[in-house]
Amino acid sequence: MEDNPTISLVIPAFNEAAYLPRLLDTLDVARSRYRYGANQIEVIVADNASTDQTPQIAAQHLWQF
Repeated sequence: MEDNPTISLVIPAFNEAAYLPRLLDTLDVARSRYRYGANQIEVIVADNASTDQTPQIAAQHLWQF
């Protein structure tokens, strides 16, 4: 039996509201094409007390994963 590798991808973020949506959309496409299944890739956005909409964007988008 083959073990399916799990990947944890950590994205450090500080005031990245302008760039984060595109990055997360790109990751969503990449995850969907991963040979072991999208659920084998964990995406973590580590927000560093952003003062823009970064935390809200991350929470909204990651909820969809």
